[in-house]
Amino acid sequence: MNADYEAMLLQLCRLAGVPAEEHATVAGQQAMTVNGMAVQFRLEEWSGFIRVYVEAGRPAPARLPALCQSILEQQLELPVPFVMLTALDAASGALILIGCAPMPSHQAGDEELLAFVYACVDGAALLRRAIDSEEDRVTDLTAFHYF
Repeated sequence: MNADYEAMLLQLCRLAGVPAEEHATVAGQQAMTVNGMAVQFRLEEWSGFIRVYVEAGRPAPARLPALCQSILEQQLELPVPFVMLTALDAASGALILIGCAPMPSHQAGDEELLAFVYACVDGAALLRRAIDSEEDRVTDLTAFHYF
């Protein structure tokens, strides 16, 4: 694991209030729990970007086309270079929110990345509520603005 990436994960732990005895586990597993949701991190060394993965849930197959269409019709307003998108894991049927952010190079960048992680978790929670509801449309995402 890249030393800068590991240091960034440890800094995220400190900023997020993760107990000190769990820092090594978070860094080793490249994962932490944020607001009750599991968050996975991956460094794309070739680009210097961090990927953030949060599972939103498993929609019923009959609802999936309308739900995906609704997600595609909406745009999340995030500043460049931050990106969020959804993907469907074909093997499990899980809808996954994927965030992409630059690797921070300073303390303020670590705080900005943590805010982005919270935004990803909030976005996944909105998707989860849509999956659990009876409606075939995701309407909450249009009001989803961060930074």
